[in-house]
Order: sequence, then structure tokens, then C-alpha cells
Amino acid sequence: MQPRAFLRCRLTNTSSYVLLPGPTRVFMDGNFVCKSSLPVSWFNLCLTSPSSHCIQRLVGPGEKFSTSLGIDPALRVTYHPLVKKSKNVTGSKFLSLQTKTDVSSHIQRVSIKNTRLADVQLSLKITYPRVTTRTIK
Repeated sequence: MQPRAFLRCRLTNTSSYVLLPGPTRVFMDGNFVCKSSLPVSWFNLCLTSPSSHCIQRLVGPGEKFSTSLGIDPALRVTYHPLVKKSKNVTGSKFLSLQTKTDVSSHIQRVSIKNTRLADVQLSLKITYPRVTTRTIK
């Protein structure tokens, strides 16, 4: 996994048109910045699992929305080595029955360095594996 930071921006639809979800090309001061997309989260959900609560996300005139501007090279993300700790715990539950439990903990330290001159607002999102067996709690 390559540690990266992504730049997001908040925009307002200043046109008199409704913007539909889908792919876009972003320009700033007449210069191409990146490819992106307008909000499509509800739209994608509708395509995969239709329901009565399903609505297509449109961005109306004057409405605010956010979108991605791709990888931000000014933020440097470092994942430090994972620290693992394990121990065995033995205890009695009923009368003379003993239980043995293995307890493990993992500590992940992440550093983010901002090389911009201005402060940035961060939102850290990390995906953890999900336990799918009943023997692991």
C-alpha cells in the first residue's frame, strides 16, 4: 500500500444549470489541474441496489458540494513500523473449568508532514480488516 494524501475542495455551483453526477475535468486559471467527478455516491448506490430511498445526487444552482482533486504532493504520509503485542490470559469461568484466551493488540503510528506554507484541514481514513469468524472477538 502506497501512503498518499488526497486533496479535496469545497465548491459552489455558481452557474444557472443543474450539474449531473459523473466525470469532470478541473481547470484553474485556464490550466488543466486533474480529472475528477461530481458527487456520485447516491447514484452508484442506486445502480447496485435500487430502493425506495434511492435518489440521484444532482448539484443545483447555488448548492455547495465537495470533490477530489487527486493526490496532494505537498502532504507526505509515513506509516511507521507496526507494533504488535500479544499475551495469554488464563481464567476460570465455572467451578474448575479454565479458559485460555490469546489477546493481541496492534499500534500503527502515522505521520503526516505538510510542506505547504498554509495550514491544511486533515481527515484521516484508514481501513482495518474486519473479523469474520466467531472465534475471534
